[in-house]
Amino acid sequence: YNYIKSYFISTGLLTNNFESKVIEVEKLYYKNFENLLLGFKSSKKTRNKQSLDQLKNKLLRQEERGYAAEQFVLQYELKRLEGHPNINKVKIISQLDVNAGYDIVSYDSLDSTKVDRFIEVKSYSKSYGFYWTSNELNVAKEKENSYNLYIVDSKKINSENYVPEIYNNPFNSIFNSEKWKKKEKVYYITKEWDFQ
Repeated sequence: YNYIKSYFISTGLLTNNFESKVIEVEKLYYKNFENLLLGFKSSKKTRNKQSLDQLKNKLLRQEERGYAAEQFVLQYELKRLEGHPNINKVKIISQLDVNAGYDIVSYDSLDSTKVDRFIEVKSYSKSYGFYWTSNELNVAKEKENSYNLYIVDSKKINSENYVPEIYNNPFNSIFNSEKWKKKEKVYYITKEWDFQ
């Protein structure tokens, strides 16, 4: 690596102290170099240890937060549609049909005569982000403008006049948008059976 060392010394990034035989990062660049190294260190993926009880508690808290967010959106919809003749049909269906691909059925406007707003509720507390299942994604694609994604900040649910973020046709406005980052976190894996 002598030629690399020589190159960095010639650029002024490194200095060679011949008396102590130590090569140092030039003081002028030290802070930038330190930040670069710290960036490498923090970018390494680390796995946090988690017991089964900790996982169960985490999942329970997520379920409670999700339920609270659905209740919040239901109340938001009932208030938005106050005076609708069929307001009693606005309801949470996620507990009746987990495969529906949405959580709440509602009306798009006071003039709607049939259920025409399908709402998927996502909530977050610490960091902004959510999981979107392939089933939810497929239903969003199929229902297009009838499908709405309500994103709820669980810390603001009890704030007066808080309004969730609402995305109409989120398959286009979120999934097909370059403004949103998407990471595949879960894979469903099957095996092809050879019956020869």
